[in-house]
Amino acid sequence: MHNRQTLDQIADLLLSTPDALRATLAPLTPAQRRARPAAGGWSMIDVVVHLLSGDGPAFADRIRFIIEERGPELPRFDPDAQVDAYAVQDASLDALLDRLARQRRTHSAWVRTLDPALLARTVQYEPYGRLAAWDFVTEWPYHDQAHLAQIGALLRQQLLPGMSPAMRRALGHDAA
Repeated sequence: MHNRQTLDQIADLLLSTPDALRATLAPLTPAQRRARPAAGGWSMIDVVVHLLSGDGPAFADRIRFIIEERGPELPRFDPDAQVDAYAVQDASLDALLDRLARQRRTHSAWVRTLDPALLARTVQYEPYGRLAAWDFVTEWPYHDQAHLAQIGALLRQQLLPGMSPAMRRALGHDAA
């Protein structure tokens, strides 16, 4: 399962995310992209910023930490603090996605160079136990897909009010 082919596939998946985001978000207005759900979660733009700000600390840095055997326990990462620290309030969607695409080209090329044998190295990560570098390599595109689904859910929330009560019932939502 963990081999050169897996690394190439993961690299390709990482490269595809900025284009998938662009295709989904480009038709929306800036207000739609910045709208936060009622529960106060992240907007679509916040998700893009999270992907941008997390690539290094959540994935590449952790993979390096493990394969270079820098310590017995993996340091923590706070995604909310990372998003808050990323100064992009006035950045356009195109600028953010161009930045993410450049970053992903670099990371994708790097993933293709990784040695599968070194990715078997592990580190302690409480409270979960021992995790291998492979875990973070494979979790990277999984993480992207979870956030693409999150954006899809936000978009569905925005579209739902425009539907008739009958269509809302057909989709399993209250007609109210």
